[in-house]
Amino acid sequence: MELVMNEMEWAADMIERHDLGDRPTQTLRRVASYYYNNKYGKKEIRRLLELFLVSCDPSISLVKWSDTIDRVVKGVDKRKTIHVDGVEITDAEMDRITSLVGPRPRRLAFTLLCIAKYWNQVSKDNNSWVNTPDSDIMRMANIKASIKQQGLLYGKLIEAGLLESAKRVDNLNVRVTFCKKGERVLYITDFRNLGYQYQRYCGEPFYQCENCGIVMPESDNPRAHHKYCPECAATIKTRNSMESVTRYRRSQKPAAS
Repeated sequence: MELVMNEMEWAADMIERHDLGDRPTQTLRRVASYYYNNKYGKKEIRRLLELFLVSCDPSISLVKWSDTIDRVVKGVDKRKTIHVDGVEITDAEMDRITSLVGPRPRRLAFTLLCIAKYWNQVSKDNNSWVNTPDSDIMRMANIKASIKQQGLLYGKLIEAGLLESAKRVDNLNVRVTFCKKGERVLYITDFRNLGYQYQRYCGEPFYQCENCGIVMPESDNPRAHHKYCPECAATIKTRNSMESVTRYRRSQKPAAS
């Protein structure tokens, strides 16, 4: 499940942009919760979900999505909407991470810590457990590794006493054991590129996009201006070009006599 800080704001943005995202069913659940929290009844929510799907893809088959919509609407009143302002990271936790050898174990430990503290805020009974899929964890940690390499990384953290695994053989979740009180040194409000955020905190060459806020590695090009991430830079360049063309065309129109 993608970690979202404020599901109401997230859902409103997806509705405005007509965007189903990479995980459509998850998006539908959050959009349904958005409407439910805005006092819509289940019958109306179902209709609005259909309209949302069509707005995202006019060629979509609502018949194929009917069962999914029914399940989402049926459980909408049982789902708690998530709103987490941010995750506080302390100096004691950072010191524990720094004791690890190598950048990848440190990035993974930092990412797992952030995820555990996120779920601790969502549920008081979480007790620092992480049940996020490994593929999502590695993506957030900015680590590319084979399944075998991932297992070795987890093994290092368990051996160092930073994690403990579930006692059940069929349960692959892990619990972070180094959530410690202390002085706040970092406040996480964006779960994209957590590995890069850790490295930036450590003084390595990373920058934060002024438009979307994502943290990215600085370019080796000394002439590069690290203001926007590549995606935002391309979008802004296209927008500026269109505005420039529009201004030029307006300037070329003959004045009314």
